[in-house]
Amino acid sequence: MLQKYKIRIGLMGLVAMLFLLTGCGALGLANSAATPTPSQTLLNSANAMSQLKSVHFDLQATLNLKSSSSGEEKNGLSFNVTGNGDAAAPDQASTNVSLGKDHVLSVISTGGKVYVQGQDGTWYVTDKDKVNDGVENVLSKDLSQQLGVVLAELQKAKLTDHGPEVINGKTLDHITAILDADTLKTLTSQLNGLLPANQQSTQNVLSQATLDLWIDQSTSYVYQVKLNLAVSVDLSKLPALNFNGQKLDLPASVMPITLQAQVNFSKFNEPVSIQAPTHAVPLAQR
Repeated sequence: MLQKYKIRIGLMGLVAMLFLLTGCGALGLANSAATPTPSQTLLNSANAMSQLKSVHFDLQATLNLKSSSSGEEKNGLSFNVTGNGDAAAPDQASTNVSLGKDHVLSVISTGGKVYVQGQDGTWYVTDKDKVNDGVENVLSKDLSQQLGVVLAELQKAKLTDHGPEVINGKTLDHITAILDADTLKTLTSQLNGLLPANQQSTQNVLSQATLDLWIDQSTSYVYQVKLNLAVSVDLSKLPALNFNGQKLDLPASVMPITLQAQVNFSKFNEPVSIQAPTHAVPLAQR
């Protein structure tokens, strides 16, 4: 019954990787120095973000798909992705994601359960430890709790501190992280792991990723993250896609995809209520 939902969610693996990368500024380990280096600033921020009682996020992103045949570039496709959500300690999270004007997915995690709503509006429920879908697994977690490994890898990136900049009337420290080849290889493996086993491929490769983070030095909170990402996807492993009623037949080739995204964090430690949906259908009945 939810085959269309599962097909559309295949593309959302890239969005899940976006969540992984943009959450890098929200996890950490270490203490600060009097004049922190870019690496220390990220770690200080990560420590502060990991101790938040609650946080809100808003997402805007664009996915660009292009392919070529016999050296001639074909028309590509662009998808606008928007999302928002909240997280509350110790283990509650809610996320809503849309492609264009179409709602694609809502995920709520609370009380040891994960609730998933597709385009048909029906809520499905399963135990959190039984969630196998990589996308649903990522989106059901607090961004400030799931990315310790990615943050550790980020310390190997080329970090540049641009100094203070004013964003939305607030003075924030701007840091750029350009991921190196080894880090990209590690994240490629993680991206593949988000896909079902029959869609994984050695030709799914993350080739470039740059993160820009804006951090309040007085609180170490991350207010804004921007991501530029380039990845190649093995289309032969993916099923046909259906967007806005139009079937998209995917060629048996590798398609380069770029993603530009911005995530804003706000409402730090403000009260938030994440409620389990009523009348949810057990996931096994899909």
